[in-house]
This record gives sequence, C-alpha cells and structure tokens, in this order.
Amino acid sequence: MRRLLIRALVASARPLSDDREAIWSIPKVFQVVYFLIFIGICVPMIADIVREEIAACPGAGWIRLARETSSEFAAAGVGAAIGSLIVVQGVAIIVSLYHLITNRFTKPIIEEHEARGRELGIVEGVEKSNQAWREWLRRRDEAEAQGIPFDEPPPDET
Repeated sequence: MRRLLIRALVASARPLSDDREAIWSIPKVFQVVYFLIFIGICVPMIADIVREEIAACPGAGWIRLARETSSEFAAAGVGAAIGSLIVVQGVAIIVSLYHLITNRFTKPIIEEHEARGRELGIVEGVEKSNQAWREWLRRRDEAEAQGIPFDEPPPDET
C-alpha cells in the first residue's frame, strides 16, 4: 500500500498531459488508483446485492441472479464511479495545492538558507585559511629569529 501511495504521489508531481480517456476523463497516471478505489467500493456492494438476491429467491438460476443483481447494481455502480472520480480528482487537487504551496513559499526559504549557509561557509573557510597562514608565518618568523632552518611547507601545499 505504501509503494502505491508513493507511486501516486510521484506520478502526481509530473505535469498532466492531455492523455485522458473515457467518459470520466481520468488522467492515465491516476487510472490505476481510480480503478482500485472503484473496485474496492463495488465488490462489497455487489456481494451484498447477490446475498440479498439469493435470500429473496433461493431456487433462482444464475441467469436470473445475474440479471437481478446487475439491474439493482446499475444505479449504485454509477454512484460508485462518480464517487471514485471525486476522490481521485480531489486528491489530485490537494496534491497540486501542496506542490504549489511548497514551490511558492517553502522553496524560496530553503534556497535563501542554503545561500546564507554557503556565504557563511565561504567566510569560515577564508578565516581558517587566513589563520593557518598567520600561524605558519609566525612559526617561520620565530625560526628565522632563532636561526633555525624552517622547512615546513606552506598551508596551501599541505
């Protein structure tokens, strides 16, 4: 179930194209989710109708049972199809709003913090480099003042 949800969220992040099919106009990326919801609603409904028909007419044949079940399920099936469509499109709208809000408000803040972090990193890096050079120059000057040979490589070579 988690994989399916992740796939649906990833698919919803892609821009929708005009590849809609059928009367319900469901985008291809949502068709699997739509049919899973539709089947999840319809199977228990059909099972209940079949149970009621068997109880009402115990000796009825399969043909009569199928005819009665299908005629009773027709209106409920249309309702289930519409309900499934509303759920799928509603989730698509919510996900689209989430992406809109994220791109509009959250991304600029993240990018600002990243830029500030880069600037601070550069400042810290320059300061560390300057400190390393100051220490190296101090050690070199001390060695020269004492007449000791100084063969330590400069900081940029280590």
